[in-house]
Amino acid sequence: MPIYEFGYRPLSEETPRKSSSWIAISLSAIQINWKSKIARRLIIGAWAPLLYFGLVFFAVSKVTETGALEKGSFSYGMVSSIVGKAAALQLADNPESLRDPIWTILFYYQLRVQILAIILMLAIVGPGLISDDLRTKAFPLYFAKAVSRWSYLVGKFTAAAFYVATVSLFPAIFLYIISILFSPDLGTLQQTLPVLLNLLPVYLVIISFCSCLILALSALTWSRRYLGFAWISLWILTEAFSGLLGTIDQIDLTRQNAENESEEIVILDSSWSGSISLRKNCLAVGHRILNMEQKIQSILALLQSAPHKQFSSIQLQKGFSKTPSPPPDLGIERFERILRNLENSQSVARSAGILAFFAALSSLFLWRRIGREERGS
Repeated sequence: MPIYEFGYRPLSEETPRKSSSWIAISLSAIQINWKSKIARRLIIGAWAPLLYFGLVFFAVSKVTETGALEKGSFSYGMVSSIVGKAAALQLADNPESLRDPIWTILFYYQLRVQILAIILMLAIVGPGLISDDLRTKAFPLYFAKAVSRWSYLVGKFTAAAFYVATVSLFPAIFLYIISILFSPDLGTLQQTLPVLLNLLPVYLVIISFCSCLILALSALTWSRRYLGFAWISLWILTEAFSGLLGTIDQIDLTRQNAENESEEIVILDSSWSGSISLRKNCLAVGHRILNMEQKIQSILALLQSAPHKQFSSIQLQKGFSKTPSPPPDLGIERFERILRNLENSQSVARSAGILAFFAALSSLFLWRRIGREERGS
């Protein structure tokens, strides 16, 4: 019988699998998406804020040097006008005490900027990771070779995680290294190394969540255009809906306090309104891992114990009862405002649970979806 009359037949024995096949799948997906000019330009745009944050970290490194600020100097007056007299006095007396918390705050605000870059990057490279294979019917070719379902998913996940890291984790590590190189001594590395070690799990959580979610969307259909639109709409709608519910809760709170005859004031419980937003959930987990509240409380404890804050109480002890109290310090007010915003944010445990739930649900869907293609091939 001629060989062309045999057709396709199932193998009688198990096809050998290679554990390293996911590397080839990942590299192939990275190379294909690297050809996109939009993706390359977005990576350059994501690294552009380093010019701003780099200057800020350079200034912080110089200000936190021992003896860099002298009381009464021009630089002392400039720092005092920016961060307040209490912070300037603490930087002049003991700058090393503020180095670790200030670096943590700066990296946290850099993360807030990078969330937008992550969304845009995955909107460009993410939709085609699995949908292109669905459109071209490439799964029989994959699974006819030594590729398992596990290797395929790990390869696609690694490709998505790589592009997320290029606009988030890699710039943060590069900024940290540059800041250490411009630091005065190795003591800066010893004091700020915990900041870098705390940043790694923050980015690991965000990269894992976003990569799983975009892969699940990519496996829904073969149309890249609709998938990119759905990805961006998901983030925008959850943010808008969260803001709308937060505004309604704030209006109800104001009305309840106005109608409340007693002196007890109702405090806003930002429970589920903030948990609806994917962005706020990521930031909530981030500031918990970075111990933002503890860092800011340590700064406030140092600033409120500064000598010039005790001046009014010393005057009262000497009998100057009519001496007016000094105006509120600018730096203390700013840190107290940041602390209130963190304390009024949604529950960190709930945010972590929401991210874990969607990541697990996406992983389960991907496993079953690719498994159907593997059995069909």
